[in-house]
Amino acid sequence: MGIREFAMLAVSISATALAARSSAQPITGDLVLNTVNASPSAVQSGDSIRVDFSIFNAGPGTAQISGYTVLVDGSPQITRSQIFTTFSQGSGTSYTEFVTAPTVPSGATVGIDVEVVISEVGNINTSNNSGIDFVTVSNPLPDITFFTPTGWSGPAVLSTTPGTTTSSATFTDTDTLYLDFAVINAGGDMPSGGISVRATLDGSIPISVPTPLPGLSSGDTDLKLDSTLGPLTPGNHTILIELDHINSITEQSETNNSLLLQFAVESSAPDTDLAPYTPPGWPAALYATDTQASPVPASTFETGQDVFVYGAFANYGTDPAGNYTVAILVDGAPFASGTFGQFNPDAFELPIVFNAPGQYTFTMQLDSLNAISETNENNNEESIVLTVTDPPCPPDVNNDGVVDNGDISDFIALFLAQDPASDFTGDGIIDNGDIGAFIAAFLAGC
Repeated sequence: MGIREFAMLAVSISATALAARSSAQPITGDLVLNTVNASPSAVQSGDSIRVDFSIFNAGPGTAQISGYTVLVDGSPQITRSQIFTTFSQGSGTSYTEFVTAPTVPSGATVGIDVEVVISEVGNINTSNNSGIDFVTVSNPLPDITFFTPTGWSGPAVLSTTPGTTTSSATFTDTDTLYLDFAVINAGGDMPSGGISVRATLDGSIPISVPTPLPGLSSGDTDLKLDSTLGPLTPGNHTILIELDHINSITEQSETNNSLLLQFAVESSAPDTDLAPYTPPGWPAALYATDTQASPVPASTFETGQDVFVYGAFANYGTDPAGNYTVAILVDGAPFASGTFGQFNPDAFELPIVFNAPGQYTFTMQLDSLNAISETNENNNEESIVLTVTDPPCPPDVNNDGVVDNGDISDFIALFLAQDPASDFTGDGIIDNGDIGAFIAAFLAGC
């Protein structure tokens, strides 16, 4: 009895097992998102990010992927659907996508996540269908500065021809000048709005820039062409160009916003420059002496004495001067003149005898008729002052300016006193010879 019942139970169990097997779900796969790798790990706003990820079937049956989504900082950027690729147990594949780094606040560095979510057909286990990697995104401050475009001679060009991008070698006082300059944002994107710009000549004179500078995204450039200025006076000049001169933009560097040009303007007149010249061995360009051709100058002379005035001059320019007049003025009045220009340098000798005592100002005046156009008209004169006195009068013993009997009495007194002033012969002995010498001088007068 017990054996039969046992057999019947076994049959009953087998039937139940078969019924349970016939009602179970079919065997399926399980797709797993294995790894997510976002590179590079540090990027700037707007940069491309490479996303590599792989999947494999970890289930006992086949699995089928229907699509996936790549999210950046929580926002979908790429969605792939209707893929329907089937994977057998243990098989898988890899995918690569490229997404764009989001914009973060200017000057900030922010960490974000890059997430991949896959979808598979018929599998209810979604806990292993997503993966995340992290990158840092920065948005550097803008950096407004100058740069040299291809074919330009520099970041700023000053020329005498409009439309050129090469600076001229020379400028004259008859040229109109044309200013070009190039600007770049070498940093991150700048906020909305334009860039203030100021250009000044010689520190204070405004130079008009044709159009305002626009706002520039990272790497963008702008060219400002053919601002006009001049003609300018001969001499040294400067042009200062200042970007963001009102300082409204916060930048990576605030020290590269200005550019200074220094240049010289030449005179268009012939390069002629007459000026006093001191020859080798001369004491000065203009001097007087009491001995002809002597290099020893003197400034005090006596009436009736021979005086020689010497003057020298040269053309210091590079162009010939031609013939020109040199005048000698005495106390501002014309005294003598001559024509020169055949030699460079050149010189004159002027002999003079003064008839009256006094102070006399001698002036050498080059190009006195102002016939030569010179680069410098302010160096054409040289002056000296000469003092002339009357020679001494020995018989006027009392120095009253008159030779008379009073001088005889004074001489006798000096003679009797053996005063050295009575030594008229100058032999150091006071004797009758001095009396004779006095009488001769008295009779000759002064």
